[in-house]
Amino acid sequence: MTWPINRTSPNLHDNQKQYSDCRAALGNGLPILWWQTPMGVPSDTPGGTDQHYRDNHVDYMLTHAQEYGDMHTIGIVFSAGGGHQTSISTDGGQFARLSAQYLARGGAALK
Repeated sequence: MTWPINRTSPNLHDNQKQYSDCRAALGNGLPILWWQTPMGVPSDTPGGTDQHYRDNHVDYMLTHAQEYGDMHTIGIVFSAGGGHQTSISTDGGQFARLSAQYLARGGAALK
């Protein structure tokens, strides 16, 4: 699912707030691990085709990594949930490119 980039609601900032609020309510100070985060390539057109679904999580999370560090994220696990979904071998090189840029910037600080 391609989420609105923080212009309408619900959006990725709303999603971040839900996780931060849950962490605060637990009161245990443990970091957040984003699990089974979908692969995909951003597009203004919903849908996609088999192994080429549209989703902006990889793009947003890797280009706004410090937002996730600021909310005490220890890691983000990206993966295809099934054989028909977008994967690192069907995303047109997006994950490899964005991961390399993320690492070249030095990652994100955990706060």
